[in-house]
Amino acid sequence: MADANTMNPQTGVSDLASAAQSQLKAVGVDTDVMANRAGDLQRMLRDEITSRPFQSIAVAAFVGFLYGMRR
Repeated sequence: MADANTMNPQTGVSDLASAAQSQLKAVGVDTDVMANRAGDLQRMLRDEITSRPFQSIAVAAFVGFLYGMRR
């Protein structure tokens, strides 16, 4: 018979996320500050891509080319 975690994968993910957050807080990492900074970074990237779409495509193509050369 299947256990509860295989029946509802969302519960397992939530438990894992809670455990990771607890461990990070135990070593002094403030996860709320990390989430705020990640949101700030996301807004900054979105604004930059919106203001310079062609340059963003060129940078993405160059990074993809470099990644392809390493493989």
